[in-house]
Amino acid sequence: VLGPAAAGKTTFINLATQRGDCGVGHDLDPGTTKLDWVRGPHLINGRAVIFIDTPGLDDAEKKDTEVMNMITDSLAKAKYKLDTVLYLHPISDNRIPWSGLERLKLLASLWKIDRVSNLVIVTTMWDEVKEEVGVRREEELKIKFWADLMAMGCQVKRFHRTTESALEILSLPTQKVVIVLGPAASGKTTFINLAAQRGDCGIGHDIEPGTTKVEWIRTTHPVDDHSIIFIDTPGLNDTQKQDAEMVKMIKDSLIVA
Repeated sequence: VLGPAAAGKTTFINLATQRGDCGVGHDLDPGTTKLDWVRGPHLINGRAVIFIDTPGLDDAEKKDTEVMNMITDSLAKAKYKLDTVLYLHPISDNRIPWSGLERLKLLASLWKIDRVSNLVIVTTMWDEVKEEVGVRREEELKIKFWADLMAMGCQVKRFHRTTESALEILSLPTQKVVIVLGPAASGKTTFINLAAQRGDCGIGHDIEPGTTKVEWIRTTHPVDDHSIIFIDTPGLNDTQKQDAEMVKMIKDSLIVA
């Protein structure tokens, strides 16, 4: 859980884990000055959850890269894989978040977030602003500052300072990877184009196959906003490739990603 000081990181974790008001900063001093690992008391989406509470990314004593390297080193020593990154942004802050934008880009680069849509921007402090003001700021942030990240699959959610709100954010649908298989000219690429609303790209209209390699296409589900990646594939009766060869191509592509 990342974000500037006083964004509500520890409060989010306390409510999600129902552990009380532990370590929350109520004054100018940051409440969290080191990494704090907190195990959740219940399963979320069928899995145990461990939270990592972090110092504020605008901490005067630590640079952003130092905090992120602390997390990377800590995960490596504990042999855990990072699953989800929550970046908290207080909607009550009306300043232009240039530094916050740079942090998100740095984070995306450092942890290869562009490969997996497990970054969620969580807006907080909704009880400190009028709803219409918060909604207007949120829309501006989405359009002017977070659009590129959202296009890569990043989600933006609101935290309303309740256990229910925290658990709802943590129960977000994960990224779906859909492999589309079938013989040549069976409509694989057409299906993906219509599902992803990307037009008539790469469709074969004659004897030659339209798809000759494994192609990844990212889109967003129109109902629940989670990320979907389609994997378009050559026809299984492709005269240029054996079925086993194509299955290996798909397998290798998944390993690299």
